[in-house]
Amino acid sequence: MEEILKQLKKALEYSNKAEGFLSPNEQVTLFSKALNVKGAIVEIGSWKGKSTIMLAYGSIAGNGNKVYAIDPHTGRPDVPEEYLKIDTFQELFTKYYVGMWVFTIVFAAYVGALILSRFSAAGGIRFYRRHI
Repeated sequence: MEEILKQLKKALEYSNKAEGFLSPNEQVTLFSKALNVKGAIVEIGSWKGKSTIMLAYGSIAGNGNKVYAIDPHTGRPDVPEEYLKIDTFQELFTKYYVGMWVFTIVFAAYVGALILSRFSAAGGIRFYRRHI
């Protein structure tokens, strides 16, 4: 339990430094959901990584599963050009010490959903949706 609280503290510290739109309650919920996941965690719509950081630290404190962060980083005027490069997206996670657990995928979310639908048909994937 002590290790879980230590990882939650780190997750909140780093997640709060990243840009994004999560409430403190949502941050803790994502961390908690990631603790007991069996298999990979796939986040579609990672934006600038705030929620991905929470999922990664929850996974580290739990089963140590990989997190796949999918986002095209297009369609918004406030997206800096460097965010369109996969290296920049991955560097964010390295900066917050979760780079070994997070794999970044920069492409349209509907492609990610299509890929997931194939895995879901085989069973074993649970979806958690966050409403904004």
